[in-house]
Amino acid sequence: MANTDQILKSAVESALQTGKIGLHFQPIFCVAENAFTKAEALIRLNGPDNRPLPANEVISFAEKRGYINKLGLAVLEEACRFFTSDGKGLRYFSVNASAKQLGEAGFAEQVTEMLQAYGIPPQSLFIELTESMRCQQFKQLEANMRRLRDCGVHISLDDFGKGFADIRSLTYLPISAVKIDKCYISRAETTAATLLIRGLTGLCRRMGLSVIAEGVETSRQKRLLENLNCDYLQGYYLSRPLPPDVFAEFMKANKLSAKVAAVN
Repeated sequence: MANTDQILKSAVESALQTGKIGLHFQPIFCVAENAFTKAEALIRLNGPDNRPLPANEVISFAEKRGYINKLGLAVLEEACRFFTSDGKGLRYFSVNASAKQLGEAGFAEQVTEMLQAYGIPPQSLFIELTESMRCQQFKQLEANMRRLRDCGVHISLDDFGKGFADIRSLTYLPISAVKIDKCYISRAETTAATLLIRGLTGLCRRMGLSVIAEGVETSRQKRLLENLNCDYLQGYYLSRPLPPDVFAEFMKANKLSAKVAAVN
């Protein structure tokens, strides 16, 4: 444990000191437009053997040791840099934020100032809340979310449907999208999961929320989720998370394919 913590500490501190925050981007498919219009930025830090460290361990360590706010802002800045330089074809991009980050005073202002510095319309950003509402600074979290919503930034709930807290949060948090947890998507072909997904998408649509299905692994799942009125699809069947240069090539290739399909 001590050795693992030391490896994580070294990787996080090095990334913050050098400003070299490794990100991969996973394309997200818009069903209505039949195109990839969005991408999620995912942190990638390497250990001393140059192998990637598990992202969940990096984030968990950063939260416990007080690095999460600086690391989160560094990820956002790198994502903004990519969106303005190599994100051609994208309409939106998303970054993850924990309840702890969103509960920090000044978080909303830091986000909007960074978007302004890069000339990015606030409506282009989705912030994915990555955990349930376990947050001591809940009033500050809610206030930050409302400030961000009021200036145009979208807030989405990640892993939606995992717990009752997520369902309750729909009634009082200013969110604009939900990402249905992959545990439902992996069972999408079963009757029970299909009914649950249909119920969740129906509820969200009636509340004016867009729905993202994550963990799409097969063509059959893709067709089923499209028929269940999911707005966006994300998963390995569509694309794995890609390094920035590979992502840019992926977008070019898919844009060309769309043009050819339109001609034919």
